[in-house]
Amino acid sequence: MNCIEEELIQRYIDGELDAGESQRVEHHLAVCPTCAGLVDRQKQLAWSMKSAISELVKEPVIVPPFVVPTKRKPAFRSSQRKLILALSAACLVAFVVLVWNHNQHEKLTMDDEITILGQTDWPVDANQPIGQQGLKVNLIDPEGNITEYVLQ
Repeated sequence: MNCIEEELIQRYIDGELDAGESQRVEHHLAVCPTCAGLVDRQKQLAWSMKSAISELVKEPVIVPPFVVPTKRKPAFRSSQRKLILALSAACLVAFVVLVWNHNQHEKLTMDDEITILGQTDWPVDANQPIGQQGLKVNLIDPEGNITEYVLQ
C-alpha cells in the first residue's frame, strides 16, 4: 500500500488541505491503520503542546503603555541662546568701544584698517552662567598698536 507523506499528514492536521486532498487523506486513513495511528499521535502531540503552552501563559502579560513625547526639543537650547546673545553683545560692545576710542583721538576713515583678534585661551568655566564669564578682545590699529579689552 502507498502511504501518504508525513508533510501531507501534518497539513491535514493543521487544516491546510483543499477539499480534494483532504478527502483523499481521509480515505487512506480509513484503510491504513499505520497512517491512522500516526495521525492520532500527531494530534495528541499537538494537543499536549497547546495545553503545555497555555499552562505557561495563564496570566496575561502586562505591557506598559508607550507614552509618545508631545513636546519637541527646541532648535536651540536656552543655554545656546544665552551664549549667542552674550557673544553678540560682546561683539557690539567691542565695536562701540573701538569706534568711541578712535573718535576720541582721530576720525576713522574708510582707508583705516582694524584687526580684531579673538582669544581662544581665555578660561571658560562650564559651571558658571554665560553672563558671569569674561571676554577678552585684542584690537590692532594700522600702526600695529595692540589695545586689549577685558569684559567681565
